[in-house]
Amino acid sequence: MNQEMRILERWASGLVPPPAEVQIYPTNACNLRCVFCVTTTGFYRGQREVSKRRWLEVGAELCELGSKGILISGGGEPLLSSATLPLMRLFKQNGVSGRIITNGTLWDEERVRAAVEMQWDQITFSIDGPDADIHDRLRGVPGSFAKIESTLRLFRPFLENGPRLEINLVLNRVNYRSILRMVDLAAANGIAHLNLEPVCFNNPYVEHIRLGEQEREELQSELLPPALERATGYGLSTNIRALMDIRQVEKAGEMREFILNRLDEPVPGRPLRELACYEPWLWPKIEANGDVWPCSTVPLGENILERSFTSIWDGEVFREYRRRIMERDLPESCRNCVVSHLTSNSEIRKLMRGG
Repeated sequence: MNQEMRILERWASGLVPPPAEVQIYPTNACNLRCVFCVTTTGFYRGQREVSKRRWLEVGAELCELGSKGILISGGGEPLLSSATLPLMRLFKQNGVSGRIITNGTLWDEERVRAAVEMQWDQITFSIDGPDADIHDRLRGVPGSFAKIESTLRLFRPFLENGPRLEINLVLNRVNYRSILRMVDLAAANGIAHLNLEPVCFNNPYVEHIRLGEQEREELQSELLPPALERATGYGLSTNIRALMDIRQVEKAGEMREFILNRLDEPVPGRPLRELACYEPWLWPKIEANGDVWPCSTVPLGENILERSFTSIWDGEVFREYRRRIMERDLPESCRNCVVSHLTSNSEIRKLMRGG
């Protein structure tokens, strides 16, 4: 969090520093049909998408602005966009730290070697079960688990000198009893970190796979402790300890109130010390249609097809939104905040409280 703290110090002194990391959605197209994904609601249907040329222009602007990190994600599967690999090369040529989140089904030897040769920093694979029965059921396409297994094998020769590999699992009623096996799968494939993310409430089907009270209790008392012990034995990093605060699982879909209830009183003269959220100062997102969001969940109507990213980042709309967050006026969209983002915000807040 050292970089984030330095950026917040610059904000506190009246400057407008570049983001710590910009999340980019190159496309909303996807080759899978995940049951918990917002795309199943038609949310992105009919939206235009940013051209490859414009993405590269925006990428160059972010490098010139001084952004230190990029997260390529989606929406859809990033490797379905012709802009993704050129963007990755552009960022690494300019010394920008790069992460990508992928469903893992479209990697081949050429793409793996390209990621290794450009010295890409991190790849997170979305894997929702330790076998095809669980993963393919949740991802909606038979054979997707077998393709991920093939991808992991392709990366195996490069574990020492290639990108850091991570796994993200969307935690739900279908897969929560398979956590121990997921720890084993991660360790067997040279994964550096396993992240368990409680399912977000962005489509009606999620209610059918949300963990109920008894399942949350089972997770808390019977599943997470041995999973943490096993992961520790492997030397595998996880977010399991954070999830042992069962409220973070229980309150999925109700995060707005949960965030506000964890705050201390504001400190006069230190406006950034006790913020409900630090994302609008640190981690914006650019959607596949060009919309720029101040965080992962709140749209504001700004778009890179109409203005530069720099003018949006330091524009009146974003400034007004930051003022709103400083006053603890969180929009309703915050109820679906991602649990791992809450953890990051909490870590920053602890550092800020320490002076």
